Amino acid sequence: MPSLTITIELKVQSDSLTTPPLSIERAKSCFCTRESDPTNATTINNERADRDQTNISPSNGPAPYTPASFSPGSTVTSDETANRSSATASRMGINAIIDHDRSISLTSVFSPDNHDKTQTKGYATDCICPRGLILMMMHDFLDRLYATIPVLHRPSFRDALARDRDGEDTVFLGLLIAMCATVVGIMPSKFRRYREHGFAFESRKAFVLHCYSTLSSIRGVDYFDEISFNKFAISYLMDIALFQAGLYNLSRMAEVECIQLGRLLHLHKVEEYAGLNQIEMQLRKKGFWMLFYSFVHAQVQNLRKERLMFLDPLMVENMDPEALMPLDIDDEGIFEGHVLPRRSDEPCLTTGYIIHSRVFWLAIHSWRNEAGDEHSKPCYCEQTRDKSKRVDHLTQRVCDLKYSLDALPAELRPWASQPHRSNEGSQAHDAATRFSQFASMRANLHVTHLWLQSILLDQIDSLPHGEPDGLGEGKPLATLSARWAEREAISSQLLHVLHAISPEHIEPNGLHLAYKVRDVAVGLLSCPFEPHEPAFVRAAEYVRSFTAVLATLDTSEIVSTTNLQTWIDTDRERGRNSDVERATGMAMHGWDGD
Repeated sequence: MPSLTITIELKVQSDSLTTPPLSIERAKSCFCTRESDPTNATTINNERADRDQTNISPSNGPAPYTPASFSPGSTVTSDETANRSSATASRMGINAIIDHDRSISLTSVFSPDNHDKTQTKGYATDCICPRGLILMMMHDFLDRLYATIPVLHRPSFRDALARDRDGEDTVFLGLLIAMCATVVGIMPSKFRRYREHGFAFESRKAFVLHCYSTLSSIRGVDYFDEISFNKFAISYLMDIALFQAGLYNLSRMAEVECIQLGRLLHLHKVEEYAGLNQIEMQLRKKGFWMLFYSFVHAQVQNLRKERLMFLDPLMVENMDPEALMPLDIDDEGIFEGHVLPRRSDEPCLTTGYIIHSRVFWLAIHSWRNEAGDEHSKPCYCEQTRDKSKRVDHLTQRVCDLKYSLDALPAELRPWASQPHRSNEGSQAHDAATRFSQFASMRANLHVTHLWLQSILLDQIDSLPHGEPDGLGEGKPLATLSARWAEREAISSQLLHVLHAISPEHIEPNGLHLAYKVRDVAVGLLSCPFEPHEPAFVRAAEYVRSFTAVLATLDTSEIVSTTNLQTWIDTDRERGRNSDVERATGMAMHGWDGD
């Protein structure tokens, strides 16, 4: 059988993703408490004149910032800081930013050399970088990453950040550090922007490692004696950040830690949610699906079988996915004691998250409420014993997935268009931010939808189809040919999606999206047709197109080794070396070992 072989040279190109200057009002909405405090107005106005005297001169360029050393139990750098009230802390950390002249963009306001006053006070996050950069990263996380990584309740988080809770709560400090690591790990464009403001780290990998080391130093021996969703979120975010930085062995360990915390928090058992407030229930339901995504990845791509899993097949069989779905309401409508109804029929960010979760579920299971299909699915043990039943099950999964996105809201359809900006101001900025968040979700949703179909086709093609017959070795070839039209359709749709969404909106999905695209492209290399046939020519063109796309999407700083063994078994290595030495000695003395 001829194979399609094309040399692929992936050159990481420095993308030119840019983010427009942020408005002051947007910063205020991100980092102030949910309800404004009218008693602060007079103080703010009195302090503004002093702050306006600060010399802002970006042209001079900020001096590189060297992170302060950090030791557990000493999260502040001066007695004055330790004794300040939370209200004063809020004004020092937030108002120094939001009360500058509104004509100055946040790009200059967040510059570290404009924060002499706040930096002399000291913050727990000084062990990472200046407070101004921390706030930039928090803003970028909420605006760019939260839509696909909803590990926090936005109003509660903004309130805690405005009160500088990290100065007294090391778990919240750890959450901030993990969020910073994730932003830098996923988005190279933001890393370059931070470097323009005195960010000291030469590479994203160096910063992620520094965050990991700092988090390790914060933990005491009793860290796991008390668990919370925030601790789960820290491990989950560090798993992502370490993976993005190419630190795969550390990423595996963070994933295992995250899985264990998810089990201890009973994220997969909705009956254990009794006693939790509305915010915690929503967070834990979202947390369950984050781990479920990893579970499905391990189910379909765990070739070495070395990855531990959050669930087992029997647990999935008895699970009700609908009960574990989060409420289709944005965070701003969820309070500890009650939930406000949706104000309009427009989809919210959680809508996209729910649809994405349904797609992952359909990759391994039928939806319980659809057409009573449950009886048609053989159990996992049956599928293991009878390969034909396994093929039938996988074929049904592909079919269900293919039509699962037929009724999408307009904001999540592949051809969604940029909203018309009739005027400028906070409303226009909010509309642009909302479009950007939905665009990132749209890219993630459609790429994942097509990638899962491609992976399932790979599994079908790798399984024997019935008993051997007269076709002999030609039968797998016939199977490949029969399904080739589906692969072509998937490839064509994927390329349309990637070209319809701007790189700026694809970037927040990180390397996970790039690797999904690569997996689809690899499936084309098993083309069962002859070089002169049209299908072969089309496959070659698809591969060339994917290569060009991957040259932009793959922003990793090192060569990817995700599918290789990146760890060393020292005991086995020691035994191998002994065997080599023994064989060498025998050869030198003319012994043949008999």
